[in-house]
Amino acid sequence: METHVSVTCPKCLEEFEILVEINEATHLEENCPICNYKFSNKEFDKLCQEASTDAISKLTDYADMREMDFMIDKSYISFTLSMPNRGSWNGGWSGEGKPYVIVKNFTGKKGCEKARDILSKGSYYYNSGDGWGANIDVKEVDLRESRKLKRASAGFNGYDWMVTSICDKQCIETS
Repeated sequence: METHVSVTCPKCLEEFEILVEINEATHLEENCPICNYKFSNKEFDKLCQEASTDAISKLTDYADMREMDFMIDKSYISFTLSMPNRGSWNGGWSGEGKPYVIVKNFTGKKGCEKARDILSKGSYYYNSGDGWGANIDVKEVDLRESRKLKRASAGFNGYDWMVTSICDKQCIETS
């Protein structure tokens, strides 16, 4: 099946209409006409998210081929905790080497706008004032990667409040 989708190229940022062919492997088979950028399967999810209502209704017929979570306005953001500054006697951290990740999803137009605001900074740092400093890297992930990160995560080591602060204020504040 073929359908037209209005998209913005992530490389040259030009908006254009693209022909999407969905074959048995559900590959996107089109390049950017301006810069010849080749879209990957991962980017297919994002393109479909930005697609017009008409294109989405055509793609809905193929729900059995792919998870349909990408068909609505939804963004997944991973928040990954690290401790770059350690005030311990040996400079170590007992949680070092473990993945501390929280994945949040943002839905709807306002949710996706908030996700873009959070992602625009890239990372958030908190200095506790006692030699310790926490860093939280934020990254947009797809549904498949979000599930993988959630399974591998060792929790968030009691620092969940930092993610809440980032989501509410786009910075890490204690109050």
